Amino acid sequence: MDTMDKMRHCSKDIGAVTILVAGVMIFFILLFLVVGVNFVYVYYVRGELQNAADAGALAGAALINDQNDLCQNPARAEAKKFAFKNKATEKKEPVDILTQACDNNLSDANDITVGNWNPTRPINDRYHRGETPINAIEVRPRRTTNSPGGPVDFIFKNIISSMTNMGVTRVAIAARPESPTTGLAMCVDACPEDHPPLDLSQPFLFSVPSNSPANPYGLAWTELNTDSNIEGQSCLKNTSKCDSGFEDGCTTNDAMMVASYIWQKRIPQTKCFSIRWSNGQKTARFDLYCAFQSMTFDALNKTDTSGNTPPKVGSVDKWKIIVPIINPCPSGAQPGGGPYPIERYAEIVIDDVTDKFGQPAPPVEGIKISSIRCVPCGDWTIMGKVPVLVQ
Repeated sequence: MDTMDKMRHCSKDIGAVTILVAGVMIFFILLFLVVGVNFVYVYYVRGELQNAADAGALAGAALINDQNDLCQNPARAEAKKFAFKNKATEKKEPVDILTQACDNNLSDANDITVGNWNPTRPINDRYHRGETPINAIEVRPRRTTNSPGGPVDFIFKNIISSMTNMGVTRVAIAARPESPTTGLAMCVDACPEDHPPLDLSQPFLFSVPSNSPANPYGLAWTELNTDSNIEGQSCLKNTSKCDSGFEDGCTTNDAMMVASYIWQKRIPQTKCFSIRWSNGQKTARFDLYCAFQSMTFDALNKTDTSGNTPPKVGSVDKWKIIVPIINPCPSGAQPGGGPYPIERYAEIVIDDVTDKFGQPAPPVEGIKISSIRCVPCGDWTIMGKVPVLVQ
């Protein structure tokens, strides 16, 4: 065989190998394309189920009422209803979830639970199913073997072995955070049980003379903490100006200061326990003055002079907050000592932050209140009105 013949044979072999390699590459490209389409589709259904979970959880949380009710049947029904309004898969099938009355464990027969959400717990342990006070709902839409509709069918089936479908599960938790509190504490006589309410034309003051008896119009500061005394620290970035905003944190000696409870943490403890308090902390008083004036801080609980909530025009007219009611009443002590028990809570409406003569000028010495609604510790009616997704 001469050289030309050898070259012709080599050329034919190379051409055959090229065709073979090209065929194999095309096969794998198509295979990866098909597999990719399947998994993109599953990811799409996953997103649709998450939308259903979010909608169901938010709708259900809005109907949570009695915080001791482990059933929350209206909330469960609303969660199921709004999840069903969402569609999943290319067939646009409604997302149907299973629910068992008063069942607070996820199972093949139940996709909704209610329980307690507490953001102060470790991040993976914040939601406790079936724990009171009830303030959250968990919704789990799924397309699995034991769910309505079954697992998600692939667009292209039997491409890899015998796989024709895949299970998809999503979860959402929505909570009704309790209404914001501050570091204020009020006298037990501000919530009388056996005599008429206080005259609200008088301001509530911090500056109770040290030699005077405790009175029902006295105010105190509290960290909502049993173990530590109160120390003064402002959360304002500039303690002489309100418009500079608040610091992101407020700590001294690794202890959360009262101002942090007012401006940062704002997680009310609505169970009865004991706290320490003080009448001091002028920097925190000025923080309170600035917070009241702000049109954006805690806006969902404020009303402007035109009646808008959140505030839009003019200035802040009213601010609704939760405060603990303590016994004994605040006195002139620095600090007040204790720990002393919280008797109950009050939802108050602040109309103004004032000095002791009723003028809105710092240093702040007190507040004017137009409404006091007293509730037992743990009362569900002081939950925040707006549900939020927490997981």
